[in-house]
Amino acid sequence: MRTRLLNLLMIPAFLMVRLEWGGGNVGYVYEAVAAVFTGPGTIIGNLLHPIVGGGLIGLILLAWRGVSPKAPWWATRAALLVLSPVPVIVLGIGLTEGRWPMVASAAPYVALAVMAWRDGRRDSHRRG
Repeated sequence: MRTRLLNLLMIPAFLMVRLEWGGGNVGYVYEAVAAVFTGPGTIIGNLLHPIVGGGLIGLILLAWRGVSPKAPWWATRAALLVLSPVPVIVLGIGLTEGRWPMVASAAPYVALAVMAWRDGRRDSHRRG
């Protein structure tokens, strides 16, 4: 049950990561996800971008692992490998530049990801 809950909690934690860039611009990952489906270009064209497509696959893997008790343990690991670079980079930038809203938005995902990775390691050892 703990593994499933961790996977489900990581979805909103990832979507709430705050992105900041030049000129005082601010956005959240969920806004970028919405732009993929409602923004310029075709949905297929947007999804074929490696970062966008990989992120969507990562979110699907987390959801699958969160709702299915028989989903394989590696689904969490694969999702974390695809999704974690963005929040880790945001956390690093926030810490080095003192942008505390960035740190506060990325820290929950990073903490959950560490717990899920460790939980998956225990799960894989149990299965042999």
